[in-house]
Amino acid sequence: MKQLIYLYQPQTVAKQSRRKPYPKTIRNALARKRCLWRAHRKDLENSRLFLRYKNCETKCRNMIQKHELAKKAKVMSQSADNIGSFYKFVNNRLICSTGIATLIDNATSDTDKAELLISILVLCVLEMMASCLILNK
Repeated sequence: MKQLIYLYQPQTVAKQSRRKPYPKTIRNALARKRCLWRAHRKDLENSRLFLRYKNCETKCRNMIQKHELAKKAKVMSQSADNIGSFYKFVNNRLICSTGIATLIDNATSDTDKAELLISILVLCVLEMMASCLILNK
């Protein structure tokens, strides 16, 4: 009897909870922006709503940029102690998540590929350091 019930009972797979990418303040600002956009779409003649939407859009963009810079700064400060956090940060931004993404340059030998990757890594580290300096100002 249990086998028959199990055979015809619908099976559901529990969904894994997805981690929220932004803090609550940014999510609230994005929700406000969506609300203002819907209000503007209902009343296209109201220029005041559009200006409020544009101000909220600018605020959201600035908040997201500051959040991304703070994440980069956190990775840079932790990279000396925990190299795994740096690799995790870089791997999350790779094009191909299953391995090394295709290289744009015509690097065929392993040494050419290594030199190309090192030069890109140096540029990324310099960019992150510059963004950390901007964040600290």
